[in-house]
Amino acid sequence: MIVRLPILILFIFSLCAFSQSIEFDKESKTYKIFNKSCLSVKSDLEKLYRHSISNFICDCSSTNSCSSKVKMEMLPTKISYLLSHRNTKLSGPNCYNSVMYLAGIVPGLYFSTNEIQLWLDSSFCKNINSSELLPGDFVSFQSYESNSGHIMMYLADNIYFNKSMGSKSDPYELVNFKNYMNSYSDGSGEKYKVKCLNLTVEQAMKDEDCRSKYTTAYRCKSLEEEFSEQIKNNPEIWKSYTTWGECLNEYFLNGNEDLLNQIKSMMKILSSYAKNKMDIPSFKSLPENLQRLIKESHSGYNENDYNILAAEYYVSAHVKDSLSLSEVEQAFTQVFSSNYANISIKEMMFWSNIYLGASRDKIGWDQ
Repeated sequence: MIVRLPILILFIFSLCAFSQSIEFDKESKTYKIFNKSCLSVKSDLEKLYRHSISNFICDCSSTNSCSSKVKMEMLPTKISYLLSHRNTKLSGPNCYNSVMYLAGIVPGLYFSTNEIQLWLDSSFCKNINSSELLPGDFVSFQSYESNSGHIMMYLADNIYFNKSMGSKSDPYELVNFKNYMNSYSDGSGEKYKVKCLNLTVEQAMKDEDCRSKYTTAYRCKSLEEEFSEQIKNNPEIWKSYTTWGECLNEYFLNGNEDLLNQIKSMMKILSSYAKNKMDIPSFKSLPENLQRLIKESHSGYNENDYNILAAEYYVSAHVKDSLSLSEVEQAFTQVFSSNYANISIKEMMFWSNIYLGASRDKIGWDQ
């Protein structure tokens, strides 16, 4: 019997036809992964957990697939945290915020719109090919015809972390990417197509099926990764920033509305402190070419937002790839006062990000 067991296991594996998917059981509040074999299921789980596993229960009793339950406690902390809550108690946090929060770009949950594009265009993030995807990378749905979009986080082959919209009825969830993409509509009623994955704008525009429906993949750094030195030198402000994020999470996930005034007070303190460090220039004093870039890239912003945008763009080494690092440095010295002549662009970028996060007029849409 012992000698024949591996043969029996291989025979069972051979019965398992490919049927990769992930399902959520509402009663047990657990996810189950389905794939063609236990080896494939194990590979999916190891990508989800981001470490190897030796022992796991795999069920091949189904005639077309093998499966295993996803252990929430084995998932990365933030992913497990959001999935265990599943829904927010208050509306606000949406797809853009969820991926930024999980990636460590922003400290907490809130309603976010154009902010995501600011990060994707900055030196924090870079475009990658879909064949290079690693757990934690972003995949963005874009539609120029309807001026709408969506973004998810890649976790494993065809398995993504998703938050459909900002309503409290939209759960934090794990989804099968192709199934979700084929059902996702941008509001015009048109569906995304698998063939339109990872196309450049130029490629999408040449294909009638993909002209307004294509996806782009990104890999982004966390604030702690990008600004380790600045964080080390400013432990108190960083602690205040992360505490603000924790309060936001408590407010939205558990509906603790008593925290709202404290959150807004912390935002004012953070914003004021960062602004004093940055001395943000007036938008009207910016060079003409940078004004044009900002206006063209972020037409949805109003005049009051331009100072924040200007600060972010000035300290980015990739202003839509239209300004080189040396040009950004020249603009930096031209616009910012001589008091900051010895402050690096990275230093300014750190304070710009603190200011950008804390200077929002609205953190949710329930207010």
